[in-house]
Amino acid sequence: MKEECMDRGRFHGISKGAEKPGRVSICGMFQKVAALETEYNPKEIILVDTDTGECVVGRSFVDILTDERITWNILWEVNIISIRNDYGHLSVIYDSGVEQENGDPDEERR
Repeated sequence: MKEECMDRGRFHGISKGAEKPGRVSICGMFQKVAALETEYNPKEIILVDTDTGECVVGRSFVDILTDERITWNILWEVNIISIRNDYGHLSVIYDSGVEQENGDPDEERR
């Protein structure tokens, strides 16, 4: 059933070569999005943060990465909750409100 849905582009779940959803750095999340964009060629990429309610939308990974309004620290850890590819829209739902195990990356930048 899951493979059948993947063929129709309804449910993505986990891409070949991508790790399971879970705790990664912002940089790791970007790497996953870039790999999935190459695999699925979506019309739109949507990143949704469940902690802050922030929603970032771009036509490509490069659009999101080069957006001047985004000030993410790539060392910050997030918990990826879901990755879906629905009808050409790649959605990544993540939680940035997790306790940082690597200290506070923002403190090191100051």
